Amino acid sequence: MTAVLMIVSLIGASLSIAFGVVRIGTWLIDRREHDGTRVIREAAIAAQASAEVRRG
Repeated sequence: MTAVLMIVSLIGASLSIAFGVVRIGTWLIDRREHDGTRVIREAAIAAQASAEVRRG
């Protein structure tokens, strides 16, 4: 009985670790995408401000 309990515990721990690794991976990918779009937005704002300064 103890061996079965240990096996179930190890399987549960392995699944928890795998789930955590997947969550960290998706967070890192989302973070990279967010940083990329932030740079694009900042460049657009700078271009718009520069155009407004030249106009008026």
